[in-house]
Amino acid sequence: MTRSLAPRFAFVLQHARVIDAATRSVCSGTLLSFEDFRSELVVDLVETFEKWSPDRGAASTWIYMRARHVRRGLVRQSIRNTGVPLLDTEVLPESAFASATRIEARAEVGMILERAEPEDRIAALSLVREWPARRVRDRLGCSTVARTKRLARLGAED
Repeated sequence: MTRSLAPRFAFVLQHARVIDAATRSVCSGTLLSFEDFRSELVVDLVETFEKWSPDRGAASTWIYMRARHVRRGLVRQSIRNTGVPLLDTEVLPESAFASATRIEARAEVGMILERAEPEDRIAALSLVREWPARRVRDRLGCSTVARTKRLARLGAED
């Protein structure tokens, strides 16, 4: 590596309190671990250090912006791993019962759709997007009642 890492780590050590505060602030309200998030933030700060310029703003502002970037990336990565569509703004604290139920339901739907045929995936999509009966008939060749029964059978094949 041709560039020196010393100034990068000096920056991290110099702004350790700001990094901790940004981690607490940005990581709260998510299912992300504080330690994991802080580690990812430090790695990101070291890798993108050359993008920071003291002329453009305070170090704390840049650290908070990088923390938001890391949060978005980690949330999207966790979604990619489950295959269940979810916005990073929808992640709620684990203590909330409704969010835990919702996450379990999404995971179960993801597992069911993994083994589904393409027609069944389209049927599920039509239900989620609330297609009108005419579009369901045109695209799937069945009524909305038959579509719902098809999806119920798919869910019962556990």
